[in-house]
Amino acid sequence: MRRSSKEQLDKLERALARAHEFQEPPRFSHGWLDSIMREVRRQPVGVTPLLEMPLLVWRAAAVVVLVSLIFVGSVLTWNAGRADADFTALFAEAGVDATLAGDP
Repeated sequence: MRRSSKEQLDKLERALARAHEFQEPPRFSHGWLDSIMREVRRQPVGVTPLLEMPLLVWRAAAVVVLVSLIFVGSVLTWNAGRADADFTALFAEAGVDATLAGDP
């Protein structure tokens, strides 16, 4: 940035700051202020239904995950126990049946 452009920007900034300092605040009528305050008081206090809903969803999701894990775990252990029993029965039959053992 050139030196002269920086000086011009500084001069513009000071002029805008001075203009802002001399500006008077807007004057509002008492009726307008009262109507604004009435509207503010009409708004419900402490009602946040949009914030409570996600919390409920996350709690329900946690319960669903827990139940699903218990279900999957029980199915896997049940199938593992059944598979061991099936293989044991298969090997027991192979020992008894001569055709499965390959003996003529």
